[in-house]
Amino acid sequence: MGSPLSPVLAELFMEHLDEKAFSTRAPKFPIKAFKRYVDDIFAIIRRGSEQPFLDHLNSLFADTICFTMETEQHRRLPFLDTLLIRKETNISSQVYRKPTNTDQFVHYMCNHPIGVKRGLIIGLVDRAYHLCDPQFLDRELRHIKTVLHRNGYPHRLIDSTVARREQHLDSPGDAPRPSPDTKITIPLPFYPDISDKVLSLSRDLGFVLRYCKSPNLGSILRSDKVGLPIHQRNGAIYKITCKCGGAYIGEAGNSL
Repeated sequence: MGSPLSPVLAELFMEHLDEKAFSTRAPKFPIKAFKRYVDDIFAIIRRGSEQPFLDHLNSLFADTICFTMETEQHRRLPFLDTLLIRKETNISSQVYRKPTNTDQFVHYMCNHPIGVKRGLIIGLVDRAYHLCDPQFLDRELRHIKTVLHRNGYPHRLIDSTVARREQHLDSPGDAPRPSPDTKITIPLPFYPDISDKVLSLSRDLGFVLRYCKSPNLGSILRSDKVGLPIHQRNGAIYKITCKCGGAYIGEAGNSL
């Protein structure tokens, strides 16, 4: 973990597990649906076959990965941040929150740009639209507004941002993408009041202001990483060019 390759390797391993699981499963495991996100799996399988199929999955790479299982209760089953509800003819969905969820978000009085706070509102509305069936959408939007107000957000900001996002999501067709910004971009730490004035000035002068993280005591006094010269690092990528025009690219196990 921690390596940029970790997600890629994990996905490759899970794809290999999928292929092996389906190629070796017995006919007694009729699967109606099988969806996977990394190592979280949603499956519809004949009642009574759940435990044997789980044992089959865990037998494939017993020393590497171990699956656990959660079955539906009262026709409901959470999967990631979605609550799936089984009905007579279909499956409906809504946003799922764990029992330990506290609905605490970035407080409105926190030292963050207003764009971050608007982005939080937009993200919650987008999640509601993507996960909720129509019969659950209004209730989820009311919950979002209540929670945001509890986190200090003024009603005016909540209502205006939610309304604009709903209008965007309800509009037919894809909205045209903005053209690439060719203006000069200047990164600056965010400071209340001062940054707002600089932002207003940037619009008049024709440059784009982007906020970056402000230095804190930890970043000033402490550094966990000690930089090494490239030739002393393990796992260096090298390239050997051949006279024929070809090239070999490899990774060194030791330092160069």
